Parts: sequence; C-alpha cells; structure tokens
Amino acid sequence: MTFTDDPAWIDSLSLSGAELRRADAMWLAANGAAAGGTGGIRPGDPGLLVTLTGMSISAAPGVAALPYTGQGVYRACNSTTWTGTVSTAHASLQRLDLVYLRVWDNTVDAGGLLKADIVYLAGTPGSGTLPSPAGTLIWIPLAQITVPAGSTTPSVTDLRPAAVAPGGIAPVPSARLATAGLYIGHVRYNLIRNMIETWNGSTWVAPGDWTDYPMQWKGATTDPALHSGTLAARSMLIGRSCTVKFEIATASDTTFGSGPHSFTIPYTSSGAGTAVSVGTGHGITPTNVRWDLNLLITAGQSVLTVWTPLSATDNRLFQLSNTQGLGGVTWATQQTVRGQIEYEIAA
Repeated sequence: MTFTDDPAWIDSLSLSGAELRRADAMWLAANGAAAGGTGGIRPGDPGLLVTLTGMSISAAPGVAALPYTGQGVYRACNSTTWTGTVSTAHASLQRLDLVYLRVWDNTVDAGGLLKADIVYLAGTPGSGTLPSPAGTLIWIPLAQITVPAGSTTPSVTDLRPAAVAPGGIAPVPSARLATAGLYIGHVRYNLIRNMIETWNGSTWVAPGDWTDYPMQWKGATTDPALHSGTLAARSMLIGRSCTVKFEIATASDTTFGSGPHSFTIPYTSSGAGTAVSVGTGHGITPTNVRWDLNLLITAGQSVLTVWTPLSATDNRLFQLSNTQGLGGVTWATQQTVRGQIEYEIAA
C-alpha cells in the first residue's frame, strides 16, 4: 500500500492544497487529530488583536493558522486593520458577542468561496454564552465582546489561541485551562498561576504542587486496618527531591496488626550511601499528651518508619508497632500521628 499524499518538496511533483496543508501540519504542535495541528497566532505576536473604542471594533493586521480535521492547517493573513461596529446593546440584558477569523474552502464547505475574513457575530441577549458561527467550518476565535445592558462602552477579552511548534510551550488563558494534555510530558504555561505545568496523564502539575497519594499503613507481619479511622497523605516532587506529609487518626475499631509499622512513600528512595533522610512528626494521645516523633527513610526503600520516645522518662527512640504506641503507651482510640519528611528519590 502506498501513501495517499505525495511527499512535499520533491522536484517534479505537483501537490494539491490539501497535501501541502497536511505536510505543513508537521511544523505545528499536535492537536490530537491525525495530520492536524494547533491553530491560532504565534505567542507574542500582536497580530489579529481585537480592540474597542466605544462601539467601534478593530482587529490588527496579522497571521494565523486554522486547522480542520483531515485538511491539515490553513494559513491566513490579514494585511490591513479590520474594522467593525458592535450592535446596539439590549435594554435590559447583557450580551456576549464573538469576533472570529474564518476560512472558506469550497472543496470542504461547499460555500462557493475561496477566501479568509474576520467576522463580528452578535450573541443572544441574556444567554450568557458566546454565539457559534453557523455554516462556518474552518475558524478560530479572536475575541469576546461583553455588551452590558443599555451600554455604549462594551469590553473585550482576547480569545486568540496560541499556535506553537512541536514541543513548544503555549501560554494558556483561563478559558482553556480545563483542556486535557495530549501526552504525558506535554508542557504548557498557565497564565492564571503564572507557571509552567506538565501533563502527567491525568492532571496538569507544576513543580511544587502538592498531590494526594494512597499511603498504606503496613505491619511487618499483619497490616493495621483503619476501619473508620482516617489516613491522608500528600506529596510534592521537585526534581529528585520528594516531600511527603501525612496524618493518621485512629478510631475505636482501628486494629494495629502485628510487628513494627511502616508507611508507603510515593517513590523509592535513592540507594546512595548518603540518602538516609530524617523528618519530624507530632503525636497526640486521647488525653492530649503530645509527643515529638522522628521519621526515617533509609537508602533504597519504599517505606518510611516513625519513631517515638520509649516513655516520658526515657528518650530512646523505638519504632511504632502494634505494641509500641506513642510514648510507649498502648495504641488507643483517637490517637493522631502527623509527619513530614523530604527525601531523595531513586534515579
């Protein structure tokens, strides 16, 4: 079986517009469609920026990419300033209007035209939503115009999407923050948080973000069981440095297993000889007696251990276990253990 499209930039071949557009898509970041690409303007390009002066609309000269499924990416240029006029405001209802860039391609839309233009489209008063272009297949938004009831001074919100090269970091405004990443490692710049985020397969995360993880409470022989007690844990990863914090609250039906206790961590610790890590904890008994605790992660391990003074008069540290509770006292209902530790993860 052969390719359906001819390869680009080979002498003597004559390529159709569709073949050229699909080949051009290679130079834009993916949009999740085969032979597709991200549409919009280049980050930092003032082109096609929409501004208002009273009820008068202007769109600056500029270039943009417009993808369409199966057709690759169209490129369009507005070489002069475009102008328009906002429709008269409704007397009692606010309205959201749309300014957009569209491409007409008769082969695709059967509209009888071969051109690009900028369009102003008034919305429905009181709907609270932007209008959707009817009969237009190939388009990208440029701006939202908010027209308050009875107003002659509407406001404008920039909606131009950013088109970047493969691996490029696109700035993302609030309107598109809910969009999932296309692949693990996909990077974007969150304009609300003002930081770089990476898609981990389920959510966008930035260096320093805290995320929940399912810590498990283990016993050397038999695991404890929380039942109606609670265990919450979160972690933060920056490079190869991971910080873990957790809180356990026991209940009347909590059982404590058998043997020394340990708690799972989200990443295996480094096996380097200097990779032993020590953290601090805080324990509270039902009678509100409070204990300083030590946390320990040894090299090449996937668990941490918690160590408590043997008693009120003996500061030697013993590992929490089914028989060794806070301060050497037997485990009881409504004990709380909190802790935080930073450690080096394995490469």
